[in-house]
Amino acid sequence: WQKFLTLAVKRYRPGGTYWTGGAYHQAHPGAKPKPITAWQIWNEPTLPKFFSRKHATQKYARLVKISDRAITAVSRKAKVVLAGLTGDVKPSAWTFLNRLYGIKGTKRHFDAVALHPYAATIPEFRTDARRIRRVMRKHHDAHTALWLTEVGWGSKKPTPRWPLNKGARGQKRMLQRSFKLVRHKRRAWHIKRLFWFDWRDPASGTRADCSFCGSAGLLRHNRKPKPAYVAFKRFTR
Repeated sequence: WQKFLTLAVKRYRPGGTYWTGGAYHQAHPGAKPKPITAWQIWNEPTLPKFFSRKHATQKYARLVKISDRAITAVSRKAKVVLAGLTGDVKPSAWTFLNRLYGIKGTKRHFDAVALHPYAATIPEFRTDARRIRRVMRKHHDAHTALWLTEVGWGSKKPTPRWPLNKGARGQKRMLQRSFKLVRHKRRAWHIKRLFWFDWRDPASGTRADCSFCGSAGLLRHNRKPKPAYVAFKRFTR
C-alpha cells in the first residue's frame, strides 16, 4: 500500500512525472497541469462493504498513519483527508470519528475530516454536520477543516422506502437548500470543500451501489442536463 501511494504521489504531485513526462500534454495539448495536492484515504470505512467490521477503527487509524508517512515523504505539502464518513449507519460518522481521535497519535496524521451527509431532509443534513463538528471541538481540533466529499440526492421518483430519491425537481430543490446552508455555515463549520455526487448517471441497467446512486447525476447518461444542473452552475459560478 505504501509503495502504491509513493508511486501515485510521484506521478501526480505538482511537478510529477505525469505532468512533466509528456503523457498529459500528448493527451491534452496546451492544457495546464492539474496536479493532485490532497489524498483521501479510503471510502466509508463505517460500511462493511468497504471495510472490515472487526477492529475497524484501529485498522483504519493504522491505514491513515502509514498513508500519511508515505505521502508526505514524497510531497511534504500534500494534504491527507480522512475517508468520507456516513451518518445514518452503525457506527455513525461521529461515533467512528470520536473513536478515531481516541487512538493515540492519529490526529497528527490528517489535515481534514470528511463527511458524506446523506439525509432525507435538510434538518438531518444540518444535524450530521453539527455532530461531526461537535466531536472535532471535543478533541480540540476545531481548526481542522471539514470537507463534504459526497453530497447528493437521486432524481428518481421518491418513495417511503428510498427517501434519498426526490424526483427531478426535488433533486434541484435539495441541492439549492443544502448548498445555501453550507454557504451560510461554511465559516462556523469550517467547511473548505463540497463535492456533489454524482456528475452523470450511469448507463441504464448498470448495477447501482445504493438506492439513489443510479439517478444522482446532474446529467442523465445521455448528457442531457437535469434541473439540478442549472442550480449547480448558478452556485459554482
